[in-house]
Amino acid sequence: MIPKQYLPTNDLLFKKVFASSGNENVLKGLITDVLGLPIETVTITTPYAIDTFYKDHATHKLQDTEVDLKAELSDGSVVTIEVQLQQHQFFKERVLYYALETYIANYSKQTVGNKYRSLTPVFGINIIDFILFPQSEGVLQHFELYNKAANLPYQRSGAQPPIALTFFELAKRQPHQRSVINEWRRYFKTGVVSKQAPPYLQQACHLAQYQNLSKEERTMVDATQKARDIQEAFMADAEERGIERGIERGERQNQMKIIHRMRTKGMSNEEISVLTGIESSEIKRLMKTALID
Repeated sequence: MIPKQYLPTNDLLFKKVFASSGNENVLKGLITDVLGLPIETVTITTPYAIDTFYKDHATHKLQDTEVDLKAELSDGSVVTIEVQLQQHQFFKERVLYYALETYIANYSKQTVGNKYRSLTPVFGINIIDFILFPQSEGVLQHFELYNKAANLPYQRSGAQPPIALTFFELAKRQPHQRSVINEWRRYFKTGVVSKQAPPYLQQACHLAQYQNLSKEERTMVDATQKARDIQEAFMADAEERGIERGIERGERQNQMKIIHRMRTKGMSNEEISVLTGIESSEIKRLMKTALID
């Protein structure tokens, strides 16, 4: 029997591998390799814990989370990491908004002196499984503020930019000039790496293996994967039938058709609410009105 295995991009597995206390070397390796920055230490500011993850999943808080992980570097810089497997409208705008929101978050915490001193650099890493920049072949896309004419970087008092965005496009097949980036891409796409991969990448593979999870984690990873599979199936169906446009218009008839179709797929009112944005109470009302329950 083939052992069950999920990809490291699974919500729970990603947080367990990169946001668990004691796994800082794995996170440090990812940040160092992707950003190309010399890092002394990294502190996880959104640590993983199975009980917290369970509560967030039960209350649908995971869908509302801005990013999957936040960490602070030894110089005070903040690194955010988000995994996004499906492209959606305004994704670029959302990424920039979250980076700016993180950048200004420390401003109000400064109680004495110049408040602008409290603003620290923000590096946003976005691991995506679709092609967002087809005009460039590279799997890594780095963006900073520059003087376009003089190619002069806009930097703070130190050497770092105030905000930098990096996109790791897993869907691109072109090999990167650095072999370790190719190893990271292979890890996220398949869950395995070569024997030549660095020790921290080997550790990441070990941590993500299904047989190495606790009983509670296996239950949750199964649940999160099921929810993702349902969402992907729904999105594919929505794209084919133009359902998304019906949801955005808020047309009552289209809403009832959507709810009915999702109910026939075995989805609960709570799952339908998460995927469509329609309140559970409204779903119940529409079902009662249309006699589709």
